[in-house]
Amino acid sequence: MESNVVKFPYSVSRRVHSRKPRRSKNGTPEERAAKAAAEVHATAAAVIEISPRVKTGVGHRHAPASFRDFVEKLSQITPEEFPDFIAGLRKLAGLP
Repeated sequence: MESNVVKFPYSVSRRVHSRKPRRSKNGTPEERAAKAAAEVHATAAAVIEISPRVKTGVGHRHAPASFRDFVEKLSQITPEEFPDFIAGLRKLAGLP
């Protein structure tokens, strides 16, 4: 018994697939932008205050007064004074 099976030409199948628009597994740029916007909105709404220490950042409220004074003075340093401040800290620490 002879079979009349004809192999489908590879070039024809590639041509058919090449004419299809590309599909991204992550969605279109518009879908990705909408998803990112929804995530930002959801994370902003999901913030829950855990304790007052988290609210203060580093916990300055519970720190000694000398440390609070240091942080206050550190926040008053201008960008022009910052290199001199760093040089002074390096000198105090004995670093080059």
